[in-house]
Amino acid sequence: MSHYKLMGWEIPTCQAAAGKFHLLMQSLSASATGLCLEAHFSELELLHMLGNELPSSSYACYCWKRVAQPGEFRDSPYRSLGKACLRFANRELSVAPSLSLPAYGWDGKPSRFATITYTENHIAPIPTESRQPNEATLKVLGEIANTLMAGANEGDVKLCRSWSGGNRSDSFLLRAPTDNVPQFLEMVMAQFSLADGIASFEFLGSINQIEAIYRSGRYAFSDFPKNSWSLNRALQKNGQMWRAPFALGRDSLLYPVVNMESNQLPEVARVLDGMGEDLTVCSILQKSISWNLGSGRLSPKTLDNYAMLSKQRKGYGIFIGFEQYADEDPPLKEFKAAVVPIIEHMGAKLKSVSYAG
Repeated sequence: MSHYKLMGWEIPTCQAAAGKFHLLMQSLSASATGLCLEAHFSELELLHMLGNELPSSSYACYCWKRVAQPGEFRDSPYRSLGKACLRFANRELSVAPSLSLPAYGWDGKPSRFATITYTENHIAPIPTESRQPNEATLKVLGEIANTLMAGANEGDVKLCRSWSGGNRSDSFLLRAPTDNVPQFLEMVMAQFSLADGIASFEFLGSINQIEAIYRSGRYAFSDFPKNSWSLNRALQKNGQMWRAPFALGRDSLLYPVVNMESNQLPEVARVLDGMGEDLTVCSILQKSISWNLGSGRLSPKTLDNYAMLSKQRKGYGIFIGFEQYADEDPPLKEFKAAVVPIIEHMGAKLKSVSYAG
């Protein structure tokens, strides 16, 4: 996997970056695929600015609340749960997307599965009777899985053990369809008598759905407790770490989901520029590109063949990546031999970097 930044271009705005990006893709790419926009926002009004131009069901908000009873997960917001972390004394429940991206031919769609993890934390000194994982826990989780997913059993529940000093954590993991997540959380809380916990959530949805959650008054969007935190990724803002309460396409380089088409890029870039300094993080990514290697030869659509424009401390930068996944794929030297003359003709140079961003 090789990453490069295009040097030599002054790109002051997202609109200017979009223009360069379009020309670059016309010259280098033999495939037109959807784009993954990642942007983070401090205010709900900024979501509305973007939503007027780019409707999506993948906008996100990050919040927390105290969870008292299992029945809370029957409420509508939990049907669009992206991530969650619930803490109850020495036990935890978490939800995260279950992603297995293909090496070739990625389709840009979000995962329809989640990994649900139930963790029991054992604090030193650990009693003799607790030194082995609880078989009863494994059995109960298997029964819950079978109730929600036909044919599932405790064999589908995976155990992961970790130690820190004299303390031990036993984590029980299950992969399940996202539609089953709220019921699973409710049943685990009921079966293990979990109550009075603190929960942090990522909710996904349309602008209207995100606004309804925000204005419901049931969730807090700031002042997270010490034993909880925002599930949005940490970002740099004014020299300090910061987690925005709203986003679209979080961690798109690692968890890409197509949320716009290339013909929408000029107008979306115009809206993003209109946000000024309120837009602290922004990137637009194209994955699984078939590079034009010349003489009619094309690279396969490996997942990490990519191009990305990204907001920098000053202006924007453009990055490209190449992956030779299998021995029979075209090598890096063939890729560089094809693209370097074109890029230099456009007034830029390739600089090898350790990562894109």
